Amino acid sequence: MLTRSRIILIAIAALPLYVVYDYVKLQYWRERLEAMCYEDGGHTIYKTVVVPKAEFERLDSSQGVFGVPWDRDKDTEGHPYKYSRESERIRSGSPAISKSTATFYRVSDGHVLGVSVNYIMGAAPLLSFLSAYRYSCLDIPGFRTNSIEESLFSKGE
Repeated sequence: MLTRSRIILIAIAALPLYVVYDYVKLQYWRERLEAMCYEDGGHTIYKTVVVPKAEFERLDSSQGVFGVPWDRDKDTEGHPYKYSRESERIRSGSPAISKSTATFYRVSDGHVLGVSVNYIMGAAPLLSFLSAYRYSCLDIPGFRTNSIEESLFSKGE
């Protein structure tokens, strides 16, 4: 017969097995995410733009990169370039995986300049109170070393 102390002992003995299972599952999905990143993640550049120096400096973000606002941001009137963003849930549960696509375009004619695709994985492991787990294409060493804005826009004379 299972007594209360035996049930507690079984639960304590099973805990390390579940922690190992959780870790192996995260590693499996991490490898799958990396494969998705290498398959179609990253930047696709259709057209580069040389922005006149004065306009570049006027619209420059604080990091020294030409700042492009999200098309849903307020106070972006008069900015010649914007981007739209879409998110798609690839996998629910733990870990959850989403695909984020940002499309950069010229406002005057809607011409698409480039697209950036990123996959993001988030998990709440068994011991999530210790640390939550987040991993994306950006975390892969050497996968993508610059922002799409650096690839799309350069400062003119």
